[in-house]
Amino acid sequence: MRTLARLSDSLIPPLYRVAEGHTAVRSLAVRDRVQKWLGTLSRVRSIDARRAFEAAVPATSPLGAGELSILLGEFQSVHTRADRRSPAEKSQARLAELIRRTGIAKGQRALDIGCGEGSVTAALAWRGVRTTGLDLITQANANARKSPAKFIQGDAHDTGLPAASFDLIYSFDTLEHVDDPARLVDEARRLLAPGGVFYANFGPLWNSAQGAHQWMSVDIPYAHLLFEQELLDHAASRLGKRPMVRELNHYTLLQWRNFVADIKCKMNVSVAIEKFNTTHTQLITRFPEQFRRHTDSFDELVVRSIEIMAKKV
Repeated sequence: MRTLARLSDSLIPPLYRVAEGHTAVRSLAVRDRVQKWLGTLSRVRSIDARRAFEAAVPATSPLGAGELSILLGEFQSVHTRADRRSPAEKSQARLAELIRRTGIAKGQRALDIGCGEGSVTAALAWRGVRTTGLDLITQANANARKSPAKFIQGDAHDTGLPAASFDLIYSFDTLEHVDDPARLVDEARRLLAPGGVFYANFGPLWNSAQGAHQWMSVDIPYAHLLFEQELLDHAASRLGKRPMVRELNHYTLLQWRNFVADIKCKMNVSVAIEKFNTTHTQLITRFPEQFRRHTDSFDELVVRSIEIMAKKV
């Protein structure tokens, strides 16, 4: 098993680049198969962490200030995020992925849920798609506002937009922030024309290494599962960084699996992929009792994001 684990260490990085579209491989069928192989390899790679986790008795309290100081020192010069692309690079990659996945074409209508600063929304609009960007807070940047895209402020749970008014509704890294993802999908389904497509790629999931979006605050993998939030906020303040993100729904992987199952009951699902990240599982091996405080399922800790695509029938 250890030999397999070492082999998986060498295989995962190049396969990850294929699965995420960072290479010349453009076949979505091949990339989806590779993504599933990565799940198998990730489970093998993290076998020591899994064994430690499953043998551990849950701790009765989180780690304290001393352990936080040690981990801050250990991770102060470590790049903890798997995706290190610039915002511009990420926007272009998302645009290409969206077009390949959904086949959205010039003249069709698209809604970007949680559009943020609007780069993907604008890029799609410049290609001739009649695109609307929706967000709770108006954030679209100046370049995005120069595009043909329309930007509106509103709640994705209840948009007030006309039924059957879009051919595509998509969302990147937003569903982990919304209060009721199932209600959002019901609203998206109402807004889709017959044959319209819903596409979402979201994460990090709450129990994964970056689930608290802590790269903006205290950049320690799994910090939110190891320490109390108040302690992390104090540490972030001392570092001159923002407090830990509050606007998250804390959904577990089990809840997301139930969410996907619910969509399958209502729409024709063609893509439903769980994506793994086992880069920092040494912390699970090191502090297994802390992780058992939060979950009994090891997968909760290593599934980082979910990609789903469904068609309204």
